[in-house]
Amino acid sequence: ISTNAGLSNIQWNESVLSKKANPQIRNLDESNGLLSNDFNTGAYTKLRDGRFVFGGLNGLNVFHPSEITNNPEVPVVYINEFKVFENPLQTKEDICFLDKVNLRHFENSISLSFSTLGFSLPGKIKYQYKLEGYDKEWINTTDRNYVSYTNLNSGKYQFQVRCANADGIWSDDYTRLQITIATPFYKAWWFILASVLLLAQFIYMIYKNKINQIREKEAIRFQYTKELAEVEMKALRAQINPHFLFNSLNSINNFILRNDTKMASRYLVKFSQLVRNILNNSSATFINLEEELQTIELYMIIEGMRFSNQFSYQIVLSPEIQPGSIRIPSLLLQPYVENAIWHGLLHKVGEKNIVISVKRNDLQYICIEIEDNGVGREKASQLESKTKKNKSFGMALGESRLRLMNLGSTPQSSVEVADLRNAEGDAIGTKIIITLFDAKFNQSILNQ
Repeated sequence: ISTNAGLSNIQWNESVLSKKANPQIRNLDESNGLLSNDFNTGAYTKLRDGRFVFGGLNGLNVFHPSEITNNPEVPVVYINEFKVFENPLQTKEDICFLDKVNLRHFENSISLSFSTLGFSLPGKIKYQYKLEGYDKEWINTTDRNYVSYTNLNSGKYQFQVRCANADGIWSDDYTRLQITIATPFYKAWWFILASVLLLAQFIYMIYKNKINQIREKEAIRFQYTKELAEVEMKALRAQINPHFLFNSLNSINNFILRNDTKMASRYLVKFSQLVRNILNNSSATFINLEEELQTIELYMIIEGMRFSNQFSYQIVLSPEIQPGSIRIPSLLLQPYVENAIWHGLLHKVGEKNIVISVKRNDLQYICIEIEDNGVGREKASQLESKTKKNKSFGMALGESRLRLMNLGSTPQSSVEVADLRNAEGDAIGTKIIITLFDAKFNQSILNQ
């Protein structure tokens, strides 16, 4: 049959009208010796000797049907390239000589190229391949001789490929390549078993720890109660503000009732350190500035823990300040810091800060400023109730101590309270300015 794509040779193994008829079609074109591929329909004739004549665009094509024979030779397929993530696999031998390759567990994206050594009509060679363990069906291809597989699971695969020559004769043998992708360690049986054992041990440890916690629960509460009683007695002897003392003890007790033993322990440790500092300093008239600031920082940490860290604090020392060599009245700053927190910060909505700064004035004075960004004295006076007496007593006691220090002394120490306001005149906080005469510094000058 003539077509515009060459000639087609059709043969039936049964009668055309039979249901078992299975036509075998073979297409012939220029590669088979035709003068052209373009023929007009019906432009042919049969000669007396049985030869056919087909007229094409480039002339007459004359041949006998018996001259059309099938080539029984089928070329062998070779795998000529193996890539992992588009990079050639490095092997000791050429891939075409190998019958198996071993890959690591992450080398799971591969591509293979294959070809034949047959030179008879290579453009008409067909391929058929299958990756056992992945492909369910055989895959036929004529337009390409390569294949890619991505995201393969760990395991064993076998790549098989064969070809058919230009006459459609398929080879009986397949070219095979065994491909093994290693199992990652976390999927290995020994790792899974070890993980199960570790998990079981971990669960057992959690269970055992829970049992121990239940057994020690009463003992822990008893120990905390005992320590709280001791701290309370020490605090009373040190004449700590009762309002602060009882609130702190209640906070510790609340942590215990909520079974928050870690927070209770941390709070109790800080509170014990504060009481210890106060006990150590209460008998001394003057202490180092460094010790006073340590006590104040402990106090602010405790208040911050009690009020869920609603405020932040900062202690700033000027470069000329050496806190270990400066002496100030003991336990002087705590009432002012307490007043700033309770009266200034806790009534405020939003960011709450307190800054304690220390610097020198005219070489002979130490200036300590306690600044907060609270609601201001006027607003605080409207909100204060029961705590006012306690706070005022603490500040009044500090001012009385400074007045006693000033008796018979020309250099005077003082306390000033300044209201901080913005450009519109609204209160934006309070600043306490404590000016102390540095007797030790001036004595060293006189000695020189």
